[in-house]
Amino acid sequence: MSRFISNNNWQEIWEKLKGVASHDKFSDYREAIGFQYSFDPVTDHAMSNIINLFDPSKALLMLEWYKKADKYDASITKLFSEYKSCTDSLRLHYNSNYGLYTYKHNGLKFCIEKLKENPYTRSACFMINSNGVSLNDYEIDKLCTNSIMFFIRDAKLEMVVQMRSSNFLTLLPYDAFMFSVFFHEVYVALNKWFKIIRPGMITIQVASLHYYGRDVDKLECSRCEWTQYYNAKVIDFTKDTQDHIFEKLNKFKR
Repeated sequence: MSRFISNNNWQEIWEKLKGVASHDKFSDYREAIGFQYSFDPVTDHAMSNIINLFDPSKALLMLEWYKKADKYDASITKLFSEYKSCTDSLRLHYNSNYGLYTYKHNGLKFCIEKLKENPYTRSACFMINSNGVSLNDYEIDKLCTNSIMFFIRDAKLEMVVQMRSSNFLTLLPYDAFMFSVFFHEVYVALNKWFKIIRPGMITIQVASLHYYGRDVDKLECSRCEWTQYYNAKVIDFTKDTQDHIFEKLNKFKR
């Protein structure tokens, strides 16, 4: 499995997860409770250059889906089969379009303004999950992320994501990428304001980090690289806009 994870830091996280994950001998489910890890959004935003694990076409679709921030937009199901079970004839909306919370509801903008007012604040935070909305019995699209928080410490921007649930092999590669996109957006805005901050780390605290053995088996069936040069990063932190992210994903997509 490790041969599918071309990023060294993500390889270490995977090995740590395998070492602590418990499992039921009657199923292929593996799970670690209360798992925490960190990654560098500058160098680790793409878990792998193997399409089986991180497909630029899927990353581009998710990025566009978030930017539209339309809870009735079903375009995500074109490449992500996981989202097909998130709606039915009565519930046509997607709670799990994080663009609703980051862009439409101005979550990132709120965090940027809080940090401009006070770079030492502990209030640059916005909630995504809500028991009253996404976890009530009526909803079928249960949100996996609870909150996102930003800090400036030692002239570095830090980000903490708290998650209810995360599948390491199917959605985390794209969640980690999109969290890095959010980080880049906040970093660019604050760097124009403060001039001296540097990118720090993204730390993710997961209540349930898990994977299925059958997903490992699927990855082992084939292997296809989207770039031979892994240092061709998708997100460039020297750029002031995110246009280059769309350009890179379009270049690498199938």
